[in-house]
Amino acid sequence: MMPRGKERDEKKNLLSKSKEELLKLAEKLKAEVKKNMTKVQLARIISDLSGKAGDAKEAARKQIEKSKESAKKGIEETKKAARKQLEKTRKVAQKVKSVSKGIKKSVGVLKRSPLVKVREKKEPEARIILEQVSEKPVHGTGDVEHSKYDMGDMSRRKFVEEALGTLPETYDADIIYVVPRDPEWIFCYWDLSKDTVRHYLTQSVDNRLYIKISDVTNIIYDGGNANRYLLYEIPYGTKNWYAFVDAPEKDFIVEIVVKSRHGFLPILRSKTVRMPAASTSQGEVRFVTIPFDIPLVRIREILGPRLRDISELAYLLSKLQEEGSELPFPYVSPLPEGAVLIEELWGPDGEGIRRYLKGSEEILERLRRSLKWNLSSDNLIKER
Repeated sequence: MMPRGKERDEKKNLLSKSKEELLKLAEKLKAEVKKNMTKVQLARIISDLSGKAGDAKEAARKQIEKSKESAKKGIEETKKAARKQLEKTRKVAQKVKSVSKGIKKSVGVLKRSPLVKVREKKEPEARIILEQVSEKPVHGTGDVEHSKYDMGDMSRRKFVEEALGTLPETYDADIIYVVPRDPEWIFCYWDLSKDTVRHYLTQSVDNRLYIKISDVTNIIYDGGNANRYLLYEIPYGTKNWYAFVDAPEKDFIVEIVVKSRHGFLPILRSKTVRMPAASTSQGEVRFVTIPFDIPLVRIREILGPRLRDISELAYLLSKLQEEGSELPFPYVSPLPEGAVLIEELWGPDGEGIRRYLKGSEEILERLRRSLKWNLSSDNLIKER
C-alpha cells in the first residue's frame, strides 16, 4: 500500500492538472472513466491505479530478490556436492592406480620367474579333410593292430579345405551367463535378439544399453534395493564384460538394463553368483579312485541303493574306500598317505603353493608321481 502522506501528495499533484490531462492519463492507465466525471473523481481513480501498480512493482522486486537468494543457495549446494563427488572419485582413482601398479609388478615378477613357461599363441589352422581317391582300401585286410595306423598311399590323396562359414552375430536367444573369474573380478556374457533390443530401446530415455552389477549379499533383491551397484554403458555390439568388484565371498546379480522415465528397466537378469573366498579352502580333503574302465551302468549295479544320485558317485566311493569296503576293482587307500601328501605340498594356508609359484599342472604331476610310487607298495592296494 502507498503511504498516506505520499497518497495525499499524489492527489494534490493530480488536482493541479487540467481535466483534459487527467483524461489522457486515465486513458494511458486504461482506466474506465467518463468524460462527465469531475477532476476529484478522475484524480481518485488515477491515484488508486497508480498505488496498485506500485504495489505490484514492489511485489515483483521482492520476488526477484527471493529468487536470486534461492538460486545462490542452490549453486553453493551444487558446488559443495560436486567437491565431495570429485574427492570420492579421486580416492577411487588412486585405489585403482595402486591395484594396477601391484598387478603390473606381479606380472613382471612372474615373467622373470624361471618356473613360468611362456607359451606362444598359435593361430587356429583351417580344418583339413582327407578325401580318398584311390579305389584300394586305406587299411589292410590282415591284422587290425598292424594296419590301423596305415595312412595308405598319400600320393593318391588330395586335400580339400572344408567351408565352415562364419558365425552369426546373434543366435536370437535372450540369455545371460555370469561366472566369477577370481575373488575380485566377475565375467559375464550374453546374447540379445534384435527384436528385444528394439523393443526396450523404445522405452529408453537416452537410447543406450547398460550393464548393472548389483551386490545382493544377505538381501532378497527386488531390482532396486541392492547394497551397492556398478553401472557401465555397453558399446554397440558388445556381448561380454569383465568387471572389477573387489568383493570376495559376496553375492552379485548382473542385469542388462535401459534407463526409462521410471528408473532402470531390466532386459536380462542373471542368477545370483557367489564370489570365491580370497583364501585357501578350509574344508576336508578327500581322495577317491573311480574305475573309468568299468561302465557306469555296472558301477550303479555294484553300488545299488546306496547311490541315490549319480552326482554323489565320487563322494560315495570315497566314503566306501575310506571304510575299507569290498569293491570289485583295485583302489588306493585315501588315508593317511593322501592327506599327508596334500599337507606337505599345500602347507598351512597354502603357503607352499604361493612360495614356489606352482600351477595346477605342476601340482597334478607331483600328485601323480607320489601316488605311482605308493602303488608299488602292496599294502596300499586292495584286490577284490
